[in-house]
Amino acid sequence: MSDLAGTTHRKLVLRELGEGFRASVAVEEEPVGEPAPGEVLVRNLFAGVDGGRDNLLSRDAWGGYPARPPQDLGSEAVGTVVQVGDGVTALRIGDPVLIDRPGCGYREYATVAASEALKVDAPRPELLAIVPSGVAASIALGVCGEMGRDETVLVTAAAGAAGHIAVQLAKRAGNRVIGICGSPKRAGVARELGCDRAINHRDETVRDVLEDEYPRGIDLILDSVGGGLFDTCVEHLAPRGRIVVLGFAADCEPEPETPKQPRIYHRLFWKSASLRGCAIPPHFAEAVPEHRERLLALLDAGEIRALVDQSSFVGVESIPDAVEHCALGKACGKVVVSLAEP
Repeated sequence: MSDLAGTTHRKLVLRELGEGFRASVAVEEEPVGEPAPGEVLVRNLFAGVDGGRDNLLSRDAWGGYPARPPQDLGSEAVGTVVQVGDGVTALRIGDPVLIDRPGCGYREYATVAASEALKVDAPRPELLAIVPSGVAASIALGVCGEMGRDETVLVTAAAGAAGHIAVQLAKRAGNRVIGICGSPKRAGVARELGCDRAINHRDETVRDVLEDEYPRGIDLILDSVGGGLFDTCVEHLAPRGRIVVLGFAADCEPEPETPKQPRIYHRLFWKSASLRGCAIPPHFAEAVPEHRERLLALLDAGEIRALVDQSSFVGVESIPDAVEHCALGKACGKVVVSLAEP
């Protein structure tokens, strides 16, 4: 019997579908669970936030992942093992671990299969910028986008959770990198990370910049914004260019804009260009371990930076604020909520 027997913990639950994350969720208490054979109980210290996913899920608009209230939320967390079930030998009490499993992030304690808890050197919040956000960026560029060398690569939301890793990977591969951001601060961060050209879309018109400075077009575009910016990206693909969709934050607006563009196959056909989606689970799960290990090695070697947004979000009750911070495009790096003291 664990010392936690009879105690409760807090978690965030999707209670109903609505027009916004905050109005659809509630903090609840439940008993801290006992791990079954093959499982471990993890005390979550930090939770990673994906504002786009959470807002879309609250409207049951997150693709192949249906929302079925009441539903536990959040996927990404780092913490420490506090109890192990029978048969678990690879992990011990006190081991720091990273987990990425739906329903296990926005809560103070999570019970997961031992095989789903990745042992790490320390429960550092910056690890959540690598898994899963950085891994998604790496797979999107390298697998879906077939990124080469000496190409022109454009990254939207270039200072965001996935974008800031994508910028660094594209530059390390020997490419010219364009980053699109939404403030002078984030544009500055994008330049520090390796962008040859950082476009602040609030001060400059992206279409004009691309027409004037990149007349031959863009070879590879990683887009996680969508909306009108996606249309601009399609217009400026180079012959045989590729655009990879990693998300569509613009659709998180309460009233997403109505598309005004004609069907895009005409633009793609005459340039022999392509449009590719990149939904990591379920379609690229086999690529995750390789890309995860590579990024973690680069991070440990100091060859890439993992940025955590400097805004402070503490406790399960602060998660709606953190989600809103993401959805409003205010984040610089990965948004992380502190759930407990390390």
